[in-house]
Amino acid sequence: MNIKTPPMFPANLIFAISIASSILTGCGSNDITKQLLEYCEKDGGNTVYETVKLQSKRFAAQGQVFGSVEEHSLASNLASNLANNLANKLGNDYFYAKQEQVMFAGDFYQGMGKLTKVETKITRRSDLKILGQSITYFREGGDGYIKGHPTANTCPKTLPPIENLVFVEQ
Repeated sequence: MNIKTPPMFPANLIFAISIASSILTGCGSNDITKQLLEYCEKDGGNTVYETVKLQSKRFAAQGQVFGSVEEHSLASNLASNLANNLANKLGNDYFYAKQEQVMFAGDFYQGMGKLTKVETKITRRSDLKILGQSITYFREGGDGYIKGHPTANTCPKTLPPIENLVFVEQ
């Protein structure tokens, strides 16, 4: 008695299909990464317009100006308090503002990524002059997953905090 079994897919074919689907879902990443690099070349990085000399007592032991963002934001998890703490993290004389703008938001599960611009500015309150700004671009997703998380890219790769460049010890 002959029993026919359904044909099985060869392991090589299954492997080829999985590689092809990974490549196809990652096609959007090249475009987003190209945009990220173009934006970054145009205005990414730190720009200092004016350096301010402060007394050493205005610096934390680790060298941060007036302590870190985390120290100031522990009081509450509410978004409004966090925004207020960030704005006032440099004391009463300077305003610290951080703005996040989504430039492109695709669906990670459809093989598309997300491109975000983060801009940080330090402004003197007395004359509203911008003393320095930092611009960073982030890409999330668009080319598969690593350990269950979408991949990411940042430009510029590393930047010192803008407040460490604007404010120096006397």
